[in-house]
Amino acid sequence: MQTRTILIRIKTNYDVEVNSSKTSLIVDSRIIIVKLKVVVMVKYYGYLVADEWLYQRGVEMGHPRPETYDDSIDIIILASRDVRTETGVYTYTKFRQVKTLKGKIFWCIAFAATDPWEGLPTSAPPEERYKPLKEALQKNGPPRWFQAS
Repeated sequence: MQTRTILIRIKTNYDVEVNSSKTSLIVDSRIIIVKLKVVVMVKYYGYLVADEWLYQRGVEMGHPRPETYDDSIDIIILASRDVRTETGVYTYTKFRQVKTLKGKIFWCIAFAATDPWEGLPTSAPPEERYKPLKEALQKNGPPRWFQAS
């Protein structure tokens, strides 16, 4: 879940009085700007990638197996960038953490998201967009929707 602050401008034909200055700002007696915090449940459409697969990819790239948490993150990012670049999907995918229905956390190479602020399409792409990655990851079916972690 992600939290966003949004501003809503409300114009009315009536004079308005607001009780809370923390959430509202009166521009004049007929225009109010309300500041709200909203929780956004984001889902990503993509392929799951396990840490171990990414570590192995890093080793194949010539990197040693990670020994620290920082090494681990570096290898994960390098390996994900490598496979996305090699398969030609880098420019229209994002690398995000998601959780399965059972609550297990995985990395996801995402082609779409339910939240337009993510900079991804909000609907599933045609097969030709994800097929090279599907083959590289040796997946059997199309990508699936997963909840952001």
